[in-house]
Amino acid sequence: MRPTIELLTTHKTISMAEGNSAAPAVKRGELAAALSCALDLTEGLPKGHNQRVCWIAMNIGRQKRMTQQQLDDLFYTALFKDLGCSSNAARVAELYDYDDLKLKADFKAVDTQKVGQVLRYVCSHVAPDAPVLRRISLLANLALNGQPIYCDLVKARCDRGAQIAAAMGMNEQVCQGIANLDEHWNGRGKPGGLSGQAIPMISRIVLLAQVTELFWSAAGSADAITEICRRSTTWFDPSVVMAFLSASSGASFWRQLDSPDLTAAVLDMEPAGRFSELTVAGLDAIIEAFVDVIDAKSPDISGHSRRVADISLKIAAQLRVPGDQGRWLRRAALLHDIGKLGVSTRVLTRSAELRTAAEQQEYNRHVELGAAVLAAIPALDQLTAMLRTHHERPDGAGYPGGLSGEAIPLGGRIIALADAFDHFVGPAGFSAPEISSVLVKLEQQRGKAYDSRCMDALARCVREFNDLPSTSPAR
Repeated sequence: MRPTIELLTTHKTISMAEGNSAAPAVKRGELAAALSCALDLTEGLPKGHNQRVCWIAMNIGRQKRMTQQQLDDLFYTALFKDLGCSSNAARVAELYDYDDLKLKADFKAVDTQKVGQVLRYVCSHVAPDAPVLRRISLLANLALNGQPIYCDLVKARCDRGAQIAAAMGMNEQVCQGIANLDEHWNGRGKPGGLSGQAIPMISRIVLLAQVTELFWSAAGSADAITEICRRSTTWFDPSVVMAFLSASSGASFWRQLDSPDLTAAVLDMEPAGRFSELTVAGLDAIIEAFVDVIDAKSPDISGHSRRVADISLKIAAQLRVPGDQGRWLRRAALLHDIGKLGVSTRVLTRSAELRTAAEQQEYNRHVELGAAVLAAIPALDQLTAMLRTHHERPDGAGYPGGLSGEAIPLGGRIIALADAFDHFVGPAGFSAPEISSVLVKLEQQRGKAYDSRCMDALARCVREFNDLPSTSPAR
């Protein structure tokens, strides 16, 4: 029998107990706060936006004397409010022929009940660098079909966000809070046109908190307060506005939004307690569900993360990687593209050969963006190490660190090969007739882009599952 191979590095084994025991020091609120930063990326907003929204919302909830359970639901609704936002990124980019991150970030400050604001936004964001005829065509489409298109986009985002929250294990109140986030007090919101008390209180609070954070970030507390008061009785429940004005009356409220210990302050507000540990099943449920956020960013990567995870595990099995390490490998493979939430859809959908140098640099940043999201959780260090190195190369020509050979964790090397294999084969999986030629292409980069042991393991996987001839050169 071949000896087992350590997954994280060549000198250290990370193990995890079997079954449904608590994951080591991974806290429910801690993971939610980290993933909320990934959602900031997909909306083109500064890191910490959702955490600041959570801080504002929780202070309003306390001012309204919500119960502990209501506050718990409010906490997770605020952090996960944007779960469905990546689902319309590609469509938005297509409609405007523009950077979806810029489109989304700027649109959040628009009062959609003010026609002039909407027109100014559309005219300034439709294909600003395109030829005149292209701009006219896009503008005409939005003029004729803008309202139904907008309704469809909001409904898809809200419904998808609620579905992902449910898959994460969030309760019905959180799911409904997310689903109704864009409803307005006067009934002119979306997607259902709900009004007044028909809108869940959690949605009313989080919407106000979101607008507060956006205007505070752009211009400061005075402008934020002015905007909230201006939208009272149209967008916002007047009682929530009053609670906000009371909660924000002290200077400490606004100082905390810009404090380096914001995350700790937010976690201290979680009613269930910041030390509630996730079970293995709970951790995996959240990661599995969040994959749908990642892969919804672009039609070109739909299903990619799960396929990479499956291929990675097949390679690991051939290398006799122990099951406990295999579980961490699967988590890392599922999340390996989390940083792509912060990359423009136009860059993601353009082939590497057609990208400009600046676009390629933006694309390459996804590794560091993704690692930064999870770096705040020490218990996920082994996962982060694999995610951070899945674009390193044995020959040292990879990124972001230019690591080479055994300096690259084996988990990173496995994911790199699985990632490349899936990009060649795609959704057809192991039944694709082109697999033999794919292996030949990968063989050309043996020892350069891809680890030799991993290449041998992949070749064994293919022969085992497809009865294909060996494509490895004789050695």
